[in-house]
Amino acid sequence: MVSEKILNRKIAELPKIDRVFVKCARFIDNIDMYLGPFADAAQLSNSEVMNQVGYAADVFQYFFLKIPFATAYLLRTKDINAVCDWIPREIFAVSIPYGGLVEILRNYESCVLKYYKLK
Repeated sequence: MVSEKILNRKIAELPKIDRVFVKCARFIDNIDMYLGPFADAAQLSNSEVMNQVGYAADVFQYFFLKIPFATAYLLRTKDINAVCDWIPREIFAVSIPYGGLVEILRNYESCVLKYYKLK
């Protein structure tokens, strides 16, 4: 495992647009780590209001973070393997109860780092 300091130095050496993809993937994973389990817990609560809050959190994640990022990443890098890795995880995360716990894993960042050969 590459230490965080060395990894940040390697990221700094990337072209600016590629650094943006790495930082966006890290940002999505940071938000997903908390918002995914929260959305699941809210959807599984008995409160109708919390249920709607959970669905709104999921809609926000997908339509404002994940789909635009995956589209831009795919258009820039043509890395279909990463997108084929993300789609089943996201289907699994929304299709079963407690699937949001899968979103604790840093899968966006790991796929992007793997593409740029930093991992």
